[in-house]
Amino acid sequence: MSGEKPSPPRATASSQRPPPAPPDESSRQPLQAKSASEIQQISSSSSLRVTSWAQILKGGNPNAIGSSSSRTLQSIQAQPTGRVQFSIEQFQNLAQPWSTSLIGKFLGKAPSIISIRRWAERLWQSEGFQLAYDLKMVFFVFKFDSMDAANKILTGGPWQMRGDIIRLMPWKSCFRPFFESISTTPVWARLQGLPLEFWNDDCIAMIASGLRHLLKIDTRYQDLDRGKYIRICIEIDLTKPIRQGVFIGVPNFEFFSTSYIRKSSVALL
Repeated sequence: MSGEKPSPPRATASSQRPPPAPPDESSRQPLQAKSASEIQQISSSSSLRVTSWAQILKGGNPNAIGSSSSRTLQSIQAQPTGRVQFSIEQFQNLAQPWSTSLIGKFLGKAPSIISIRRWAERLWQSEGFQLAYDLKMVFFVFKFDSMDAANKILTGGPWQMRGDIIRLMPWKSCFRPFFESISTTPVWARLQGLPLEFWNDDCIAMIASGLRHLLKIDTRYQDLDRGKYIRICIEIDLTKPIRQGVFIGVPNFEFFSTSYIRKSSVALL
């Protein structure tokens, strides 16, 4: 009925919970100002503060740069003059692993490093070849397992890849491709039409000197069934015109022509 008073709302569990106690002021730690020395100590011990690569590597991942990099970097001092001096002993130790290497340059467009490695493995794997490196500027390094192996390849040329000559030379310390140039190269040449009287090593060496520096003679000329020409390997100067033959006095001078194998590769330079 309208005259009856409404019943009070039923209390719930949440409404029966006591209000939270006020915080204990005695347990709260007041903020205290840090001194300059304390701030410096906290900052220097923080992992976010990095001052050198040695600090990065110290106690960190040893594979980040190298397992010995941490110890090495700790001992390196800054060089404010911009000059870094290596001792002779240090440099000899650095150069020693490369002493059994050869430096090569193609006399034309260089193939890819992958093609060069496959080519070198196919030809020189049994001779101690290990790996080829691309130095850019069409220079390459061919590493061998011994000095004897490197010398055997050096004197066994000239070598060709897909018809293009590669110029090989001994390893040179502090080799910088950008500042290097090759002015000579070995090529195979054919002495044609020589009288049989000249078919011996001494005469061939004298005749070859009229062309350029003689490197080797193909001794198969001694088989007279192959009497069309004599094949010689000479070192030519790329800065000078290629000689097309040689004059021989018998006793009057007569001209004997010379043909070059893969002359087009030489002409590219």
